[in-house]
Amino acid sequence: MKKDYLYIVSFAAFAFLMMSCTDDEIIETPTILSPSKTIAFNADIEWTEPDQTRSASPNRVSNFSLLTDTGEEVLPCGVYVQDGIQYNGEEKPLTRGAVINHIGDSFNVWATYTKDNVSSEFFSNLEFSKGSGDVFNSLNTYYWPGSGTLDFVAVSNTPASNFAHQMSSDGTKLESFIYTVPADATQQNDIIVAIAKGIAGDNNTSVPLSFKHIMSAVNVKIGSVVKGEIQSITFKNVYNKGKYLVEQGVWVVDKTSVGDFTVTMQDGKFVSSGTDAEGTPVNTTEGTFMFIPQNPGDNAEMVIEFLDSNTGHLYSDDDTKNPYKPALRGSIADDNWDKNKTVNYMLSIDESFTLTIEPVGKKLDAHYVIGYANVTVEGIDNWTIEVSSDVSSAEPITIQPEEEVNLLAKQGFWTDKVVDANGNVTAASARGSESWSGTGNVTNKLFYIFIPENVSDKDRQISLTLRGTGASTVSTTKVLLQKYPNWTDGGFGWEVVDDDESGEYGFKWTRKVVYQFYQNHGEIFKIGTSWTGYERDQMLEFINAIVAPYNNGNALTVGASDSWIYLAETEVNSFSIFGYKVWVEYKMNVHIDYTKLNNITTALSETDGLANSKALYQLGGSAATSSLETVLQESTKTENTDPAFTIISQDGSLNDLSGILTYIQKKNKYNMQIVTTEVATTPHPIFNVDDLKWYLPAYGQFQYFTPDPNIAGDDKSHYWSSTAVSGSSEAYIGDGTPKDRDLQYRVIAVRKNDN
Repeated sequence: MKKDYLYIVSFAAFAFLMMSCTDDEIIETPTILSPSKTIAFNADIEWTEPDQTRSASPNRVSNFSLLTDTGEEVLPCGVYVQDGIQYNGEEKPLTRGAVINHIGDSFNVWATYTKDNVSSEFFSNLEFSKGSGDVFNSLNTYYWPGSGTLDFVAVSNTPASNFAHQMSSDGTKLESFIYTVPADATQQNDIIVAIAKGIAGDNNTSVPLSFKHIMSAVNVKIGSVVKGEIQSITFKNVYNKGKYLVEQGVWVVDKTSVGDFTVTMQDGKFVSSGTDAEGTPVNTTEGTFMFIPQNPGDNAEMVIEFLDSNTGHLYSDDDTKNPYKPALRGSIADDNWDKNKTVNYMLSIDESFTLTIEPVGKKLDAHYVIGYANVTVEGIDNWTIEVSSDVSSAEPITIQPEEEVNLLAKQGFWTDKVVDANGNVTAASARGSESWSGTGNVTNKLFYIFIPENVSDKDRQISLTLRGTGASTVSTTKVLLQKYPNWTDGGFGWEVVDDDESGEYGFKWTRKVVYQFYQNHGEIFKIGTSWTGYERDQMLEFINAIVAPYNNGNALTVGASDSWIYLAETEVNSFSIFGYKVWVEYKMNVHIDYTKLNNITTALSETDGLANSKALYQLGGSAATSSLETVLQESTKTENTDPAFTIISQDGSLNDLSGILTYIQKKNKYNMQIVTTEVATTPHPIFNVDDLKWYLPAYGQFQYFTPDPNIAGDDKSHYWSSTAVSGSSEAYIGDGTPKDRDLQYRVIAVRKNDN
C-alpha cells in the first residue's frame, strides 16, 4: 500500500529577504534596516525541516507502473508531491546540494528605471555581496535616483555554465533566463529568483526581496521493494532546456531538447533488505534532481535495473550482464513537475500481476470536460475502478465504460441526467456512476470520465483507483489534474488548457439537404391500420423527437417552408369509396436549409459574450453543425437496426462539426432524453440556454485575455469573439478586427465569476 504526504513549507522569517517555498506566497513582511542613500538589499533564509512524522495530509498525484518487456509483471509505484523544494536525507546539504537553505554570499541583480512612462536600464547583472548586518552591497556604488521608480530582478545559486540571461528587445529590462540542465544531478542548481517592482526612486533604504524557487525537485524513494539491489535508475527523454520568463514567472520548455538523467546512489547502488521503511531515500542528498518544470513528453520513462535476491533474476538492458529480462520501465509522460514543488517517486517492486490505468487524450480544463482512460487487468478475478476528488462538489465525478456511453457523449456532449418522456429531469444518470466493477482480464478497456466544472481557486486532483475486490486486494491509482479558471479582472474565469481548437465562426453556410423517411428500404407510410406500415402521426412524432431539440424545442408542422427546417409530405397513392379516401400512402420529407441561418441580427454586443453566445444558440442551436444530421443518420427502426431514412437530395458543403458554437456548447452541461416511438429509438440533447455557463467572449472582453506563453505568438487576434458584424457575413476576432465567418480561428471559453 502506497501512501502520499503533503509537506507544507513555512519559513519563519527572521530574515530580511525571504525565500517563499509556496507558490507566489510572501510569508511575512520583512523588516527594513536603517536608511541608506546607496542601493542595497537585505537577505537571509531560515532552514525549513521537512515533516518527519509522515502525518501530513496526503497529496498523491499519481501511480505509475514498472513493467517488463513482455508485460508479464507490472509493479505499481506511487508519485507524491510536496509543496516547496525539500532536501532529501537526514543531513542538511552543505555544498552545492540539490536544495539550498540560505541565500549564500552573493546574488546578481538587474534594475530598470522608469520615469514619466519612459524606461531605461539602470544596471545589469550586477553582483551584490553580503556585508555586515546581512546587508548586500555592490562593489560599485549605485545611488537612489531621487525620483521615478526602480524595478529589480535578482537571481541566486545560478549554474556556472549553460545558463544565460536575455534582455528585452529595447534593452531596458531583463526578460528571461535560458538554461540547459546538466546530466549530473550534483551539478544541477536550485535556482532562486526575486522580483521587487515599483520601488520609489527616493526610497533611500535597503530593499527587501522575496526569493522563490523556480525549479522542480525530483527524488526517488522506497515504497515497498523485495530484497535485492537497485543497480541503476534513469529518467529518460526528459526535457532538459527551457526559457524562464521573468515577468510571467513561467517556464517555456524547449520540446526539441531531451536528455537522460541517472540517479546518484550511495556506493553506486541501493541494497534493499526487503523491510526498508517507506520513504527511505534512494538517491543521495546531493542527488536530488533539479529539473525544468514540465509535463514530460510521451517518450519519457523511468528505467530501473534491478537484481531480485529471492529469485536471482536480473532485470537489465545490459546484455553483457546476462539479464533474466530487460530493465523495468514505467512511463512518466505528462506527470506534473511544477515549479517550486518536490516530486517523490516511491518505488514498489513486489508481486506479479498486471493492474494499470493509462489516461488518454488532452489535459483537463476547468469547464465541463470528458476524460478518458484505458484499463488493463491480468491475473485478478474481480476488480473495481472508482473515481474521487480532493475538491468537494455538488456534482460528482463519474466513470462509464465505452460500451455503456450514450451516442451524444461519444460526440463530445457532456450529458448529465436522463429526461423522461414528459420532459422531466430524473435522478437517473446519463454518465455512469462513481465506480464500476468488472471481472477477469481486460486489455486497454476504455472508460469515459465525466468531470464537472472546477470553479474553485485551485487545481482539482481526480483519483482513478483500480483495485482487486476478491482474493487479491492490490490496487493502483492514477491522479489526473483538472485546472481551475484563470480568474481575471472584470469578473471572468478563462479556460487555461490549450485544446488546439479552431474552427469557423459559422452562419455562412451553403448546405441544403432533404431526408426522406420510410418504413423499410423505400417502402412508404400510410394512414390506417390495414396497411403494413406506420401511421402519419407516428412519423411526425418520430421526426420531431429528433429535430425539436435542435430547433429550440419547437416541433415541426407540415408545410412551414419559411423556416430553415420544415416538413413536406407527398401523397403517393390512395383508395377512395364514394369520394372518401379510405387510405392514403405518404412519403415524409425533412427539408433542411442552413443558408436561412446566415442572417445574424443578434449577437452584436461588444461587451456581453454571454448574451451573444445565447443568441447564437437560439438562432442555430446544435443544428448549426453536423450534429443534427449525425443524430438523424443514427436513427433506426424500433423492430430492427435498419436505417429509418434516405437522403434524396443535397447541395453545398456539410457544416463543420468543429465550429466554434459546438466547441462552446460542449464545455457546458446537457441532459439527455431517449425517445422511443413505434418507428425508432433515438437520443437527443436537452439544453436550456439559460444554463449556459461557459461562453465565447465578446471582443471587448478580450482586454482581460492573458496570452499563453507556451503558444508561440499567442495573442487575442488569434481567437474568434462572439460578436457578429451587423449586416454582413463577418464577425470580429478578439482584437476587434472583422473577418469572414468561414475562416478558421482559435476558440477560448470564459465564464462569469459567481462568487
